[in-house]
Amino acid sequence: MDKDFKLSKKNVKPKRALLYIFSLFKPFWKTIIFVIIFSLTSTLASVLIPQTLQIAIDKNIPAKDIAGLQNTSLFFIGLVAIFFITSVFQVNLSGKISQKALFNLRKNLFKKLQDLPIAFFNQNKIGDIEIRISSNVENINRFFSEGVIRIINIFVSLIGFMIMMWLLNAKLTIVVIVSLIIFILYLNFQGKLLRNKQKKALDVEGEFSSFVQEILNGFPIIKIFNKQDSFKEIFQIKNKKYYSESLKVIALSSVSDGFLPLLQILSGSIIIYLGLTQLNEGVITSGQFVAFFSYLVLFFRRFEGIGNLWTTIQSGIAAAQRILELFQLESNIVTKIKNPIDKPIQGKIEFKNVHFSYEDNVPVLKDIDLLVPAGKTIAIVGPTGGGKTSFVSLIARLYDPNSGEIKIDDIDLRDWDLKHLRESIGYLLQDSFFFEDSIINNLRYDSHSNLSEDEVLKYFKDFNVESIFSKLSDGLNTIIKADSLSQGQRQILALIRLIIRNPKVIILDEATANIDTKTEKILIDVLDKIKKGKTTFVIAHRLSTIFNADEILLIQNNSIIEKGTHESLLDKRGRYYEIYSKFSTKQAIIT
Repeated sequence: MDKDFKLSKKNVKPKRALLYIFSLFKPFWKTIIFVIIFSLTSTLASVLIPQTLQIAIDKNIPAKDIAGLQNTSLFFIGLVAIFFITSVFQVNLSGKISQKALFNLRKNLFKKLQDLPIAFFNQNKIGDIEIRISSNVENINRFFSEGVIRIINIFVSLIGFMIMMWLLNAKLTIVVIVSLIIFILYLNFQGKLLRNKQKKALDVEGEFSSFVQEILNGFPIIKIFNKQDSFKEIFQIKNKKYYSESLKVIALSSVSDGFLPLLQILSGSIIIYLGLTQLNEGVITSGQFVAFFSYLVLFFRRFEGIGNLWTTIQSGIAAAQRILELFQLESNIVTKIKNPIDKPIQGKIEFKNVHFSYEDNVPVLKDIDLLVPAGKTIAIVGPTGGGKTSFVSLIARLYDPNSGEIKIDDIDLRDWDLKHLRESIGYLLQDSFFFEDSIINNLRYDSHSNLSEDEVLKYFKDFNVESIFSKLSDGLNTIIKADSLSQGQRQILALIRLIIRNPKVIILDEATANIDTKTEKILIDVLDKIKKGKTTFVIAHRLSTIFNADEILLIQNNSIIEKGTHESLLDKRGRYYEIYSKFSTKQAIIT
């Protein structure tokens, strides 16, 4: 059975996600210290600003001390300047730290994706994966730059303001402390609900993104079959679900924004009443009352948008959970030995009692025994779903068998260096992928960056395909897009790209299925020229592509039921003979 790589089943605890986020920023602890220093400095400046008001009101103004008032004003301006400058440095440094950490995270995420096996991409939706490495990463950016840094500011500021208020009037400060405790308890309760809602909303976002990508990729088919209305209804359902989950997060976080002003009004009213009472009784001076109230305003101002801040933090933790779900996956395609083999491959391939399945109790291949000498051409035929593609995928080690052995040059496939093994195997699929780039750059793919245009044209000339591309206005600089090349041109380019690698093992997985017979003949002619000395596997429905094979394998019901040359299989009058007899021409298709 293939390993379970479904991300939706890999739950990560919030605490672990939080620790992971902090680990991302650990390498930048020295710079973070400077951020904290700037934060402390700006906080100290903001803490001292109300003191200038008290001095002006209680000392300078009653004494009509103009010089003293000027000095107090200059001190006030200096504090404001320090607050502004240190705040700018703090934001700038924290932004740089965040971007460096996210640069490393994206790099590691991409490396992880490259290390994961094909099964991972088969079991998960591409749109959901994209969300995890794009917007989820950005959520972590906001967690640090808009969440953690602001929390540091708030925490340090609150301590400073609390100390100054306590020194001014302990009784009034107790009211503020009670208000703060109530708000913290509320946030703790709300945070647990919000984190779960955020995680669910991000999961739904991933599903929605996957669906949109699927629609865009299949839009020509949707229009051909006139299914726009059906998909419009499905889109509305999924869009409504995404909208609904997002609203739940907004509704929950907005309660915080409404709860804080209510708390401010209640506590502010109590403090004004008690403060004015103390002022009338001569317990405090006018300057002390103004300074205390200024601290109170600054204290609560630190909580402005606290609901959005809390949402940002919970969103960052939920995003980290989703990213860790990906990171905790481990490829099951691993090398068995400490020093994997990377010597030149000759191409002898052997299957020994190989069994393979993607799911429990659903065999895809069973009892596979086969010996292919180096340099031989093997044609693989059989009905759809019989296991042909799985068979060649095992050779390329896209999957590992559940039991049995596959050897290349008498060495277990799992003992070879995986990179070296893949470099030695050329795999041509039914639908070849090209990047949206020039033809020459696509052919330079796979570390052939020095490949010149003259060398490419020589390949075209050697294989008699230059006329197929001569009509392109930009030649080798033609940008490959969805409609810029025909399917036949794409397959020929894909085969040339494979040839440039000079692999020792070639696999053609129904590479001629979607092209016309003229292009098919070109591909077969090119293959005939290059396959000498190379072990070649050709999966084909068309009989015309398999007659010249050294051996034909008929795979049916998950096993090799017949093997031999075309003539010997006809002489056996078995299943291959029955299939061949149904068709009157060599262009027949095996089904």
